[in-house]
Amino acid sequence: MEISPHWAFVMIVAGLIVQPAPGCAKVPEIDRAMPFPNAPFTYRYEVPHVTVSSNSTGKQVARYDLADMHFCKGPDDNCVLDGMFGMVAAGLPNEPVLVAIAHVGAHGQRLSVFRPIADAARPVFEATADYALSYQLHQGRLSVTVDRADRNGAVKQEHLSWPAFAAGGTVRANAPD
Repeated sequence: MEISPHWAFVMIVAGLIVQPAPGCAKVPEIDRAMPFPNAPFTYRYEVPHVTVSSNSTGKQVARYDLADMHFCKGPDDNCVLDGMFGMVAAGLPNEPVLVAIAHVGAHGQRLSVFRPIADAARPVFEATADYALSYQLHQGRLSVTVDRADRNGAVKQEHLSWPAFAAGGTVRANAPD
């Protein structure tokens, strides 16, 4: 597969400008409890699920299916962004919020936001790119840029953000079929 000079330029610029803070997302270690930065909860990746548990009771409060997502490592295919991290979201200072970024399908990449207290089974926000995505985290808000390919193969970028509404809002933004 040959990459056009335009697409190669877009990938290089996106990689230079919109990298997350170092150490933000990390490919999860299987069956290792990881703490949230602001709440007494932990998350654990148990292929193909991620579970969230309360530190005080030890009970599971949420379980998310990640069967259609796969994590990769290395410099190719934007794998440097794949991983999970807990974040402090704007308007939700004491609530656990988990972000997972992984590859889907043959070429796509998805960012999913999970709020275990609000929805114990589904993400509250998803952004799926046809090829690659990039994101920035600033003051408790995620800004996500996804690549979209039209029928002629031209790649456009779409900009999304979360939280987009009040703290209780849910947004889904997936690539068209």
